[in-house]
Formats: sequence, structure tokens, C-alpha cells
Amino acid sequence: MDRTALLLGGVGAVVLLSARLDCWSWLEGRLNGQLSGFMLWLLSIVLWLALVGYLLWRLLRRRGRGGRLVLLSRLLALILAVTPWLMKREEPSAPFIAGFTRWADSSINVEAAREWWSEAIPLGQQAPASPWWPIADLETPLGVPIPSDAWPTEIGCLQPDEVWSLPNQGLLMAWKGGVTGWIRFVFIGSHVSEHPEVFIQDRIIWRPVEPGVYVGIYLWHY
Repeated sequence: MDRTALLLGGVGAVVLLSARLDCWSWLEGRLNGQLSGFMLWLLSIVLWLALVGYLLWRLLRRRGRGGRLVLLSRLLALILAVTPWLMKREEPSAPFIAGFTRWADSSINVEAAREWWSEAIPLGQQAPASPWWPIADLETPLGVPIPSDAWPTEIGCLQPDEVWSLPNQGLLMAWKGGVTGWIRFVFIGSHVSEHPEVFIQDRIIWRPVEPGVYVGIYLWHY
């Protein structure tokens, strides 16, 4: 029996399974875009191809002791390595937003953000949304953009690219695509608030984190 081939077949199956299940997209969202899930996915595929190529070479050379048992174990290792390819792959947005929701739930001090927005948020002139936001009307004022020097520590540590106060709605934080490619939003309103309706609804996915708190991702990479 070729135990080395079986071990490599198992490793290949795990590597391919992580790619087919888009575990890297989930991790990308869980870290709020601090790494590129696509690059990790691509590295996984390259590693898997190398393993499959080696297993195929090992099978075709037909050397070693054990005869049929060795040949059978090598064939089994190759089948094991390629089996996860039969699984249906999800859209990368689904695991990404699941991971991003977990990030928001564990990283954002919601009550502190609500208190700042309702009591201490600076006043300013309303302005239209930034050009990279998925909003059809980029001329109508959306809310009040808040400069970074006015952010409290609870907001600044999240490193958003923009923070906005939406009148009578809540606080909206936004992150550009960066290395991840996904434009991301977190909306914090009252406990009965819904997510903002100004966005193009077929281009953004919203998911609740808790009552009045939503995360959203833009479906087209920036």
C-alpha cells in the first residue's frame, strides 16, 4: 500500500474542498477585507493541481513493492483528491458576507456608535454620496459626511474609508474594495430601523447583524 499517496490524496481533497466551499471568501469577510480571498483561492487551486499531477505521475510509473495493492491505493488517492470537484460551488458573495457579518458582530461596539450618533455627532452640511457608492442618484444629498478627525475611538479602530450620518436614520460606515474587491457597508440605526433604501437594491446584499444593524456588500467589485 502506498501510504504517501493516500496522505497526499487526503491533503489534495482538503485543499480542493476549501476552494469549492469558498472558505477563503469567508475568511476574507471575517477579516473585513484585510487579505485577498481570491489570491488564496488561486493558490489553493495551484497547490491542488500540483498534488494531482504528482499523484497521476506516481500512478502511471507503477513502481514499488506491493503490486496491485500499491496501484489500487494510488488510484484511490487520485480519486480522493478530485472528488470535491463534483461539489457545487457557491457564489463567493455568500460566504464573504457571512464572514463579514461575523466580523461586524464581534468588532463593532454598537451601543457606543448609537450613542455617539444620537448625542455627540458633529453637525454639518448634507452632501451627495461618493461616486463609488452603488446609488442611482449621485446628485441628491444623502447625509452628512463626518471627517475622520471627529470619529471616536470605537469608530476609528474599524478603519472605515467614510462615515456618514443619515438624518433620522442612523450611522453608515463604508469601506472601499481595496485588496478584497468588495465594497462594504455597515449601517447602525435604532433597534427598529431597516437598512437604507437609497442603494440600488439589485446590486447590494444586506444582512442583519442584530436589530437595527445591517451589513451590506456591493455585488460588483470596485
